[in-house]
Amino acid sequence: MDIHLSVKLNLQLQEIAKQQEREISEILMDAIAEYVERNTHEADFRAQVQQTMKTHHWLLSELAER
Repeated sequence: MDIHLSVKLNLQLQEIAKQQEREISEILMDAIAEYVERNTHEADFRAQVQQTMKTHHWLLSELAER
């Protein structure tokens, strides 16, 4: 994938990377991952699954023993 950034954005990213002692690519990967998670509702889904498992803990434990 080839991404073209404005000069201003590139300079801002360079400054952030310098302050955080990280590579720009790491910062971009984290930002993209956060964006995708927000827009796919993955965190909400995980929370719902965890709540369902908590609600049915007894049944899941019984099934696991068999």
